[in-house]
Amino acid sequence: MNTLQLTYFLKVCEIGQISKASKELFISQPSLSQTIKALEKEIGTELFTRNNNSITLSENGKIFRIYAETALAALSDAHKAIQDNMGSLSNIKLSYRAATSMLPGIVTEFKKNFPDIQLIINQADIKDTSAEADLYVFASDFEINNDCSLTLLTEDCLIGMSVDNPLTTEKIISPEMLKNETFLTLQGNTPLSRLTHSLCEKGGFYPKVELELDTREIIFSMISIGAGVALIPQKTWAPLINNEQIVLRKLSTTTMRYIILQWKNSAYFSKGMKLMIEFLKNYFANK
Repeated sequence: MNTLQLTYFLKVCEIGQISKASKELFISQPSLSQTIKALEKEIGTELFTRNNNSITLSENGKIFRIYAETALAALSDAHKAIQDNMGSLSNIKLSYRAATSMLPGIVTEFKKNFPDIQLIINQADIKDTSAEADLYVFASDFEINNDCSLTLLTEDCLIGMSVDNPLTTEKIISPEMLKNETFLTLQGNTPLSRLTHSLCEKGGFYPKVELELDTREIIFSMISIGAGVALIPQKTWAPLINNEQIVLRKLSTTTMRYIILQWKNSAYFSKGMKLMIEFLKNYFANK
């Protein structure tokens, strides 16, 4: 058994299909299948239940997954600890899922200050037990500050609407004024979606959401053609709007969004991670 087998096994767990997993791993499907079968033979049990085009973890597979994740995490932590002991700064894997307009500036400034640290960016979810990241930046509809989390940025939300919307004559918009509006928001159970529902609850109604969109850019486009209104985070989204067809108005009620930095409390806390945390705190403090 080796780390490559464990990595392949966990990727198949994540994807649920050998064919798709092989594409993400850049290996052939037969090669991946043989690796999994060899691993099962060594352990002495089937790790997956095969069903046509998909596979699911067997009960023994679920047990093995826990230990496979723990083993790979321990090896990664060992490498970081050795690098620290040798006086070298280990690479940092940063999952960045919010305030993405700030990412180029963050990367440029960090490399300028710490040229010896390689920064690897992905969009892993901290809720995913197999997620490969040291630090996680994401949006939240509530503030988080504890032993393994801190709030980097606090921002109020504005309401964005088309220039043709009659509400543009108002300087301040109350939730009640939005009762007959169609709302645009991001797909899924996102902080912005939850904030939209919370705002409407304050007005005593349930929001009419006809479009759940992938990106803020599409939301901006749909607002500009009068397809609906949307909450616009004031610091991370509003400065990106350069469309004269979009009008922003303040809300009469506070609607806050937060940018959170978080790390797993079970992971090794490297010197590089400490430097990155301090860097991000200072970077966002000036925004």
